[in-house]
Amino acid sequence: MSKLSLGMLSAFWPEGVFRYINVPLQTVTEACVHRPASTAPSAVALVSPEQTMSYGELSRRVREGAAALRERGVEGRRTAIALTAPMERVVWLLAALEAGALVAPAGMEGAELVIGGEALPGQERLLPEELAGDDQPPAGRPDLRAPRLALPAPGGEVLYGHRQLVAMALAWGAFFQLGPEATTALLVPPADWLGLAALLGALCRGAAVLLRWSGRGAGVTVDYLVLRWRDAGDADVAAWRGRVRLGALVGIEGPFQAWPRRRLARTLETPALTVLGRNDLGPYVASHPEWSLADAAGIVLCNADLHPLDPSDGHPLPVGWDLVEAAEIGVKSPAVPQGAQVVEDGWARTHLLAHIDPSGLYYLRRSLQL
Repeated sequence: MSKLSLGMLSAFWPEGVFRYINVPLQTVTEACVHRPASTAPSAVALVSPEQTMSYGELSRRVREGAAALRERGVEGRRTAIALTAPMERVVWLLAALEAGALVAPAGMEGAELVIGGEALPGQERLLPEELAGDDQPPAGRPDLRAPRLALPAPGGEVLYGHRQLVAMALAWGAFFQLGPEATTALLVPPADWLGLAALLGALCRGAAVLLRWSGRGAGVTVDYLVLRWRDAGDADVAAWRGRVRLGALVGIEGPFQAWPRRRLARTLETPALTVLGRNDLGPYVASHPEWSLADAAGIVLCNADLHPLDPSDGHPLPVGWDLVEAAEIGVKSPAVPQGAQVVEDGWARTHLLAHIDPSGLYYLRRSLQL
């Protein structure tokens, strides 16, 4: 890759990280479950406080669950996952995606079907123990662009297809250089952009994921700890002190102060690496273990391009970041979902005013009115 293609980032892009990655024509379960299972079926995929599941077992459970859900006619129907056990929640989330449901991981409102939990009036309740199917994949190819996951967003609901979910997973896994030996602990469930990107990003690289959002203590040492900015001061986070090797990946959605970030890094004795994203955009800027500053949001994520927009109307400016003092961030990425506020030339608006330094780090100045 030429330095010209990286522009201002050429001298500072992390070594060994590809700036752009091909997004294969696969479903999210093909990319994040079945492919890793085919190469290392005995490798650890998921770890909850109660049990451990290998990639081979996860692949079998997802296929069986998807077959059972297809028999119940879930394809295209809005389906909520109301299971409280972290392991089962992830398994049935993936199974519903493979079955072709429109999964609503953030809540039960508006769902036609509810897996586990208590259904609301007018909703059909599906109990996992009553669902049984074989582990054979369905015939034919699924529509990779059809809506498969719905998330709430500032401007209304957004919809992710398999292509956007796979793109998000690949960008996350590649940027943080995850691999079969890596371990990631999630203090957030897969119910928003952060939890989904961290879970799928680790799985697509064959890494192990510890599901710890239920409030259990640390007990083990991991490479990355994933948490929300607003939870940085919680006791559950402090319990991981000295147990995070590479960094705490802290999800942010707008401007932040540097001093709480420094305090978190001191508390955990590991770098606090911010990841900027939103449900209607996916992740698009992140700090890397090799390149971060306390007051900077980070550098552009793999496969994402950022362009300065006019804050008054969102139209792309005719110049690059090096010629503007500050501008609204415009995002173009294969992970941006349907329903994002897209303007001229396909740029999605963030409503965040920012500037960039010569090394490619983005600094958030303020939020603009949505």
